[in-house]
Amino acid sequence: MVSIYFAYEASVVSIFNHLAQEKLVTSFENYKSKEIDRIKKANNGKLNFLVFANAYSLEELGFSLFGKALSKRALEELRMLRNSYVHNGCSLDSLSDHTKQNIVNGKYEKAFGRVGIKWYITPAGVSLFFKEAHESFKYFKRLAFDKAIT
Repeated sequence: MVSIYFAYEASVVSIFNHLAQEKLVTSFENYKSKEIDRIKKANNGKLNFLVFANAYSLEELGFSLFGKALSKRALEELRMLRNSYVHNGCSLDSLSDHTKQNIVNGKYEKAFGRVGIKWYITPAGVSLFFKEAHESFKYFKRLAFDKAIT
């Protein structure tokens, strides 16, 4: 999961950097520093890579980072799970109430499991997140390529 999210984020930033140079748009880093207060206010204080990247893509490039709502939700959940794994040792309490309840109640049994107060992901769960991240990135890459050649 950590590698999937890292690869997704690094690849998006790489494309942003390329387009900023080629199309003479504001760089992603400059955009973040200039727009932090506005983006934070517009998102009820929520700041993370996906929020900034989608705002940048919409405002500077003219298209959404996400091809469908499912991709956005899956990537947000992947980000949250990655943070829970890295910063909280897979504590169920570090997850959203929705995700926590679905794991505890067994709704996500093919993708997740739990041992006591800790969650774990199954190979099927990893595969699901890889597929969604890959599909979302392919959508974004296609629109970024179109932007690069026009």
